[in-house]
Amino acid sequence: MIGALFENLFDAFLRPRRSVRRLIDGGHGLDAALLLVLLGYLARAIFVLVTPGARMFDGAMPMAGYLIGLIEAYLTFGILVIAVHHVGRLFGGTGTLPGAAIAMAWYQLVVSVLTPFVASASVAFIEAVKAASENPDTPPELPGGSMLILSLSLCVMMWLLASYVAELHRFERTWNVLSVMIGLSMGISILGIALTQGVV
Repeated sequence: MIGALFENLFDAFLRPRRSVRRLIDGGHGLDAALLLVLLGYLARAIFVLVTPGARMFDGAMPMAGYLIGLIEAYLTFGILVIAVHHVGRLFGGTGTLPGAAIAMAWYQLVVSVLTPFVASASVAFIEAVKAASENPDTPPELPGGSMLILSLSLCVMMWLLASYVAELHRFERTWNVLSVMIGLSMGISILGIALTQGVV
């Protein structure tokens, strides 16, 4: 079973649609989806602990912090499932709610593999911004390597999400799904800025 999981995790990056289809067709229930979300959260927590420069603070995180992080992981999972299912249906998709649950749980586990890169790059970027704000007279030196890693990781995460959504709803072209996702994200961002600025 562990071997099959690692094999599918390998396929998740090279053949993402095939990997998620294997899980959707496996007849897994909500219990399996919730377990995948838990595994994804545990993987992220472990990666942050063992990756140099991936933590913003020294010392151990209190247990309450881990519990809050787990709750946030399940909330994110719920929002993703509802959004992916209903928006996909609006565009003619055929995915089911249980299928969306297993697909988004798999997505959260898969992207946890990127944690060592994303976490360390994020910390380096945040520290550079903080240093620049504390010394306004000094020209900011943003780490180009961290920016590149964050950008590449975001692109991979967006592509994987688009691939899983496309396979869930049986959309033929992943690029079309990715375009819709980017368009919706931009629209929501613009609306959020307009609301905060009092324009709307």
